[in-house]
Formats: sequence, structure tokens, C-alpha cells
Amino acid sequence: MSGGSFDYLYRAEGLSGLLAQRHHLKDMADTLARLGYAADAATETHALLANIDAADVHADAALARLARIWKAVEWWKSYDSDEDDVREALAVYRGETPPERKNYRLTPDEAAAVEAMRTPAPTTGGPTRLVLVLGANTLDADAATDTLAANSQKVIIATPETGIPHGMPLPDVVVTTTEYQDIDVAIRERLEHELRRTRAKRRRQ
Repeated sequence: MSGGSFDYLYRAEGLSGLLAQRHHLKDMADTLARLGYAADAATETHALLANIDAADVHADAALARLARIWKAVEWWKSYDSDEDDVREALAVYRGETPPERKNYRLTPDEAAAVEAMRTPAPTTGGPTRLVLVLGANTLDADAATDTLAANSQKVIIATPETGIPHGMPLPDVVVTTTEYQDIDVAIRERLEHELRRTRAKRRRQ
């Protein structure tokens, strides 16, 4: 069986098949044009190739504009990020100023628990709370654990270097050290992002 001069272009399936054989499509259009008696078929083949090229350019431009949004939505829906990333990506897409990122804020229950811990409490007789300490570094975070542990708290430490401990249960309280508040906002943001992601995953379980 002979054939295949155009890599069986006639078998191309849909747009993806034509995209894969674009150079053969051009060869076919040029061959038809040279025949002298197939000008109409040559014209339509050339037009099809031009439409494919235009669609390819349009797709590349759209992808460049939309990729950041798609990534933000995919990561948010996979619980690897939060909805703030989607809003930020949309702002960039629209040429607007991205919404201001807010630092981690305690829930009312967490804030009340932190306030209660400022008053020394007996080491026995009270409920044990799981406290997550966000520190600038391990030494800084360690300095906060003695007081917390003395108040019947179980303490877990997280720093930009260590990240959020894998498999950590949801903390009852999140405490930030003074030194932590002084480090670069972008560094804090990454750790707090990880905390929000961990919380979202735990709540889904």
C-alpha cells in the first residue's frame, strides 16, 4: 500500500490533529495551488491554515493573561492556597491594584484564650490547649514556650525555616512573638499561608 506523502493528513482528527500536522497542511495547500485546476480547494486549505495560525496566536495570548488566575483557582480548590490568591490574580488581570494582604488574625475564641493566658494559671486542674507559636526563628519561639507550658498548654513551634509541622492538628490558639512581627512581611505571609492551607485541609478531614 502506497501513500503517506503528507503523513496521512486526511486522517487528522479535529483541531488537535491538524495542529500536529500544520506543516503538512501547508504543503497540501501549496500542492493544490500548483495543480492549476484545484484553486478552490487550495484557497480553502490555505484559509483553514490561516485560521489555525490565528487561533494559536490568540490562545497563546489568552493563556499568558489567564494562567495566573487558573493557577490561583486550582491551588485554592486543592486546598494549597486560599481565595485571597484568586482575588489578587483577578486584580492583576484587570489592571487593578491587588487587595492588601492581611496578616493572620486570631478568631474571637483564640483571642480570648490568648488574653486568658496572660494571667498566670495553675499548672494542673485546667484544660490543656494546643498552642501554635509563630516565631522568627527556633530560639525566638523556644523563649515563648516556657510560659505557655507552665500554663497547662501544649506548644507547637513553627518558624519560616521549619514551616508548619506536617500532620499537626488544628491549634486552639495561635500566638506570634514580637520578633516574628518584625520580620519581612513576605516571609510571614508564606508561613501564614501555609497555616491557612493546613487548617483548610484539617477541616475537610
